[in-house]
Amino acid sequence: MSIYKDKRMKKLLFALSVTIGWTFLTSGLFYAQYKGPSAAQLSTVSDVLANAKHNTHVHLKGKITHKIEGEEYMFSDGTGKIRVEIDNHIFTMAVDESTVVIIYGEYEKFPMFSPEIDVDAMTIQAKA
Repeated sequence: MSIYKDKRMKKLLFALSVTIGWTFLTSGLFYAQYKGPSAAQLSTVSDVLANAKHNTHVHLKGKITHKIEGEEYMFSDGTGKIRVEIDNHIFTMAVDESTVVIIYGEYEKFPMFSPEIDVDAMTIQAKA
């Protein structure tokens, strides 16, 4: 006796094949990625210091001028300077004071502390 002769088995196999087919057809719809403009536009240090609010995402191009301590560095783009915090797992490339970098992070300003940027990512643009 063939398994396909049983009506219940036919219905079960049909339902299973429809479910699997639907899953494969629609799986691409659920993995879309945003391709539009970023909320964090390239800005300047002076603009960030004058206008940014706490937890604003920033995108800056400039140079790391020196290490302050631990994971804290001074960053300058020619319009101003700001302290940046770069975790060791992000700071994996050799950088000196002449290396132009782009940092992506979050502007943090707390009462009684100088403002800083908590860096989420960093890329090397060029050596000056």
